[in-house]
Amino acid sequence: MHGETGRKFSLPSEVEWEYAARGGLLSKGYKYAGSDDPEKVAWYGANSGDDTHLVGGKRPNELRLYNMSGNVWEWTRSLWGKDWTKPDFKYPYNPGDGREDLVTPENIFRVRRGGAFYGLPQVMLCAWRNHFHFNGRGSKLVFRVVVSPSDSDL
Repeated sequence: MHGETGRKFSLPSEVEWEYAARGGLLSKGYKYAGSDDPEKVAWYGANSGDDTHLVGGKRPNELRLYNMSGNVWEWTRSLWGKDWTKPDFKYPYNPGDGREDLVTPENIFRVRRGGAFYGLPQVMLCAWRNHFHFNGRGSKLVFRVVVSPSDSDL
């Protein structure tokens, strides 16, 4: 909880991230966040110049969220598992199977989503899942937070 606002915030779960990337209730069923054409919504290997870009250089998705596909990978709080070659937590999504446990051992991978500026179009699909070690850092990995509404927002 943030002391100044009183709002709770966290990393999105994998399912929250995908729901937002797909456009929520406004979804038009696109493959990428906001289009079926990655050129319109994503910075990736073919158009990025091998570098990240400022937010807003491509079209947003239906929820007016930018860069949900491409540019940089985004952390989720969801767990992948101990073996990077195959996930312990698969689909269908089951939030009660331990994948949303916040306290985990150090040898576990977490799910990252969205793709990055150096990648292929298929890794930027809204449904694409990937993993990274929980303490991984770098210019290709960022986080987007989920903020709870305040009482005045309801």
